[in-house]
This record gives sequence, structure tokens and C-alpha cells, in this order.
Amino acid sequence: MNVIILAAGTSRRLLPLTKQKPKTLLSLSKERTMLASIFDSLKDNSNYFSQLTIVGGHGFKFLQLAITSLRHTVPIAPTLIFNPNYQSMNNCYSLFMALKNNTDRDVLIIHSDVVYEPTIINKIVRSPYTALVVDNKKQLTAESMKVTVANGRVTDISKILSAKTSYGEYIGIAKVQKKHLPKLMVALEAIVKETPNLFYDDAFRSILGDVNFRIVDTDGLPWTEVDNKYDLRIARRIYKDLSSRSRI
Repeated sequence: MNVIILAAGTSRRLLPLTKQKPKTLLSLSKERTMLASIFDSLKDNSNYFSQLTIVGGHGFKFLQLAITSLRHTVPIAPTLIFNPNYQSMNNCYSLFMALKNNTDRDVLIIHSDVVYEPTIINKIVRSPYTALVVDNKKQLTAESMKVTVANGRVTDISKILSAKTSYGEYIGIAKVQKKHLPKLMVALEAIVKETPNLFYDDAFRSILGDVNFRIVDTDGLPWTEVDNKYDLRIARRIYKDLSSRSRI
């Protein structure tokens, strides 16, 4: 399985903390950054992973240095890709770059700004399906990447969906089986050419009629996405709690 970590964004809502470096390099503790915590979460499932690809853009030099220092913490050597269009395109292009000429194995996609209980990785890599990790407990808001489900199958994914009728929130971790990657690549390429301001979630949305996306529930396991300073405080509390329980 190929692990793809998307880390190219400029993260303007976290300025000045992200003026020079990508937000995945913001600290969760004295010793660990968000990127380091993601690397740590892969250790228990290293036998599933044959490749680790990280797509960077903003603060690329800092990302290079960080990956060099973290190389010993992961069982496979990371491959770092530079997205030259990180300021004009959203993460659809980063994922397209990571998958181009690289669709010969299942893929685990992880947002670089997600802090989570590592058990979530255990659950998604063991799923026999193409699947999204969905928080089925959290109260949904307008900013939630909402998911609707019918008979165990994802029927829609978008922030604009109704909170009342949605099943839960996509947390930014997904597994796509090798057999579904060609359809995903076609969808990503269309977005890159026609509407590059969209996200890879929109590519997922466009192929839901052809690809059976299942769900992997968080079932209350802690996680958060870091978009602003308030989120960062929450992420640090979660990480501290997980560390105290020796989960990471």
C-alpha cells in the first residue's frame, strides 16, 4: 500500500505560525510535530506499507529538512514531491501528482493537518474496501466535510450537505483500492483541467456512482483537523492525552 500525505497548502489562517513553514511542522509537544505524529501512527502497520509519498509546496525547504530528520522513525524511505502549483490549485493537484504513474497498489490518503488516535489507522488499513474514515459521533457544523450514507455505502460528500441528514464527517483519511484508482485519476485530471480550485473530495464525489465507497467509523476515537489556532490548541490537548496513555 502507498501512503500519501498531502502537505502543500499555505495555511493562511494560522499566520504568522505558518509564514515560513507548512502547518504540518507545527509542534504538538516539545518533541513532536503533526507530521511526526502521522509517521508515528504508521509504525504498527508497517507491514501494510510499501511506499510513503509526501506532497509539499509552501515551506518546502523546511519540509525537506524535517523529513530527513524523521527518516529513522518510519520503516520505508519517504519520497517527497514538490507541487509547483500549490498557490493556485487545491489538493486535487497534489493527489494527482502523487498518483500519476503510481496506481499499481492500494493507496492510503492522509491530510497532513490531522491529529488522531493511531487506532484509526489500524481500522482503515484493515478494511477490505475503498473507504472513508468518518466521525459518526461528532456534532456537524457548516464547516464539516459531511457524508451521507445508504446501506453502508457513501452516497455523497460535501460541506454543503445538510447536517440533519448527514451520517458524519469525513476526517481526511481514506483508502482507495488499486482497482478504483483509474476512475479516480480520470476524475482528478478533469478537475485539474477545468476547476483546479476544487479539492480531491470533489473527485471522490464525482465517482460515487461508479465506485462503492464504504465507511470506517471513528466510534468516538479522538481526532481533530487543524485549520486555525483554536484547532491547534485542541490538537495539542489530544496529543498530550494520547501520549499520557502511551498510544503514540
